[in-house]
This record gives sequence, structure tokens and C-alpha cells, in this order.
Amino acid sequence: MLYFDSQRVMAWSTEQTDLLDCFINRGPDFSHYVQLDEQQSHRFLQLLRRLESYGESSGYGSDLYARMALIEILIHVNKLFRSSPLPGPQRREKKLDRVLPIIRYIQENLAGDLSLDHLSKTFFLNKYHLGKIFKEATGFTVTEYIIHRRIAKAKELLKTDMTVQEVGAGVGYNNYSHFIRTFKRLVGISPKQYQLSRVSE
Repeated sequence: MLYFDSQRVMAWSTEQTDLLDCFINRGPDFSHYVQLDEQQSHRFLQLLRRLESYGESSGYGSDLYARMALIEILIHVNKLFRSSPLPGPQRREKKLDRVLPIIRYIQENLAGDLSLDHLSKTFFLNKYHLGKIFKEATGFTVTEYIIHRRIAKAKELLKTDMTVQEVGAGVGYNNYSHFIRTFKRLVGISPKQYQLSRVSE
């Protein structure tokens, strides 16, 4: 099993390549499983061994090589999910089915109240149970997922004529400073810098 910090990975993503895409943008027919042929299996094992090798090394550059290996693995995984045929309804994950309405609600209400208390009342679930089944189904806590979706939406809105403050409010951040801190932590630059970089392209 491969564990990684989703917040760091989001910072490595680009406008063209969202490394978390296959983990976050899940349709109703999403399956956690992809059947690999012999060539794909061999390639994937090569990448994992390379990551393991760099992770165990303390030599110069090993940390950056490990990062590059993880990025390559995530690109490979996303490509596999994009190219694999959609499974039939009978193969859908039961756990994911249980949280799909919550995922849809979050995606449609990014500007609103998405606190765990509010979600638990909306879906008539104990908030601790809701958090547990969401984590089991998606690999993300509810809070992590909401933050990722809000920042991804903010990146889209920053390409429009909206001000940074309007964008923050538009994705549920009523505290302007908190929005800036969160965006910079995940993306690596401030919302304003991101907006200006899109204009200059």
C-alpha cells in the first residue's frame, strides 16, 4: 500500500495535470480497481521499486528523486484510470455508493456551509460515522476533500475577472486571510500570484 501526503501532491499539480484527479473526480461508475496487463504490471512495479530505493537512500538528491518517482507513479495511475473501461454498475464499490450523495452535495455547494455538523444534519448521519465511511470510501477525510475541491475551484475562478477576495468568498472562505494561507500552502504561491501568472501566459 502506498501512502502520500495529498496536500503536498496538490502543490506539485499543474493546471494541465492534476495528480489527484483520479482520487477526487469520481463519477458514479468509479471503481477502485484497474486490471493491468503484463506490460503495465511490469512498468508499475519498476516505478514502485524506484520509489522504494530512493526513499531508503540518504544520498544527495535522493529526496528529489523520490519526489519525481512518486509524481511519475501518480501520472501513471491517473493514465490507467483514464484509459480503463468503465465498470458495470454491479462492480461499483458499495462504500463509494454510500458517500456519492455527499460528494455531489459538496461539489455543488462549495460556497456554502460544509462543516461536518451541517453535513451530518443534511444527510441524517452521526458526524463521526459520516467521517468514518467517507474516509473508508475515498481515502480522504471530509475536511481534506472539501479543501481540495475548494482550492481547485478557486484556481478556475482566478482565471476570470473576479477579485481574489470574491474568489475566496465564492469557494466558501469568509476569512480572506485564511483563504490566502490555505491556497499558498497547497499551491505554493498566493492567489494573487497565481492569478497574475495565468494572465501572463
